[in-house]
Amino acid sequence: MGLFCEKERGSPAALVREVSARGSAARDGSIRPGDHVLSVDGADITQWSATALRNALQGEQGSQVTLEISRNMAERDGEAGAREEGAGYGGDGEERGPEMQIVTVTLL
Repeated sequence: MGLFCEKERGSPAALVREVSARGSAARDGSIRPGDHVLSVDGADITQWSATALRNALQGEQGSQVTLEISRNMAERDGEAGAREEGAGYGGDGEERGPEMQIVTVTLL
């Protein structure tokens, strides 16, 4: 898949540190460094070790892995702290919370 994640057992999420340019995840650009993986194929990863996560993200060519991803909206739209509309803040100047999305990646 080409994701390099940091995960500690008991943590509810794994931090994506790097997305390999040659991996399946980079192909559509839906997963970025700084994203947090919350679940893999619908399974909560809180009690998973880094090794268990790595094994779940690997699979046979052509198989699919579905990830629940959280992304900080301010990081996605621009620098954290930017107070422009559309840059991590709503039109009322209030900071938006994390964006949640489900991403399905087909392994190369």
